[in-house]
Amino acid sequence: MPRVTGSGGCTRRFRLTPPVQPLRSTALLSINRPFCGDPRREAHLSAEQNRPQAPAWLPASHGHQKGPPSDFAPPRPRPQAAFGLITDASVPPLPAAPAKLTLEHMKTRADFLRAQKGRRQSQAALGLELCGSPVPKLGALRVGFTASRKVGGAVQRNRAKRRLRAAAAATLPLLGREGHDYVLVARTATLLRPFALLTQDMEKAINAAHAALDRAALNRDGARNAAARAEGERGPRDA
Repeated sequence: MPRVTGSGGCTRRFRLTPPVQPLRSTALLSINRPFCGDPRREAHLSAEQNRPQAPAWLPASHGHQKGPPSDFAPPRPRPQAAFGLITDASVPPLPAAPAKLTLEHMKTRADFLRAQKGRRQSQAALGLELCGSPVPKLGALRVGFTASRKVGGAVQRNRAKRRLRAAAAATLPLLGREGHDYVLVARTATLLRPFALLTQDMEKAINAAHAALDRAALNRDGARNAAARAEGERGPRDA
């Protein structure tokens, strides 16, 4: 035991005590450092509920989105009244959209020469030559493109043909007639004409050519009927 001598010559004895360490919770120790001891020192947490709780709510496909789930069966489908539909049999149906024709390209010189002898129409940016096909094909028509040296060099002629080909693809399938040959002749204005106006010129040329063919067919029918009437009138008179 250590001794301490004071100023008056007296000696005092005292005892050294170890420092008191703070107490730490076992739970904190198990959290702050990894477990490496007896597993019986771990705390047991029960998963059982201490009081009854409401069941989890999951919306059904036929249930209300804001209410609790229902035990009733979903409603059965019922026939509904037609809305905005015409059911009167006296009203004629709308006409169906015209079927688009298939475009086939003319390849032989004889086909171009035959079209050159047919019906011709001229517009500001192109020319049109129309005649019947030698072998008509169901649901198809034939088309050809030509450009002379008056349009320009090879580059200009090819560009003019490409523009005519694009305009024909947008116009002929709807306005063309089955079993006919169409030859589109390029001009100098074909290169500079806006595409919308070029398409309009092609539509005008096609409609005018068709009208001319119809008039020619009516004239032929009229002449044939007149000849038949004349033949009928001459027959009984001669008898």
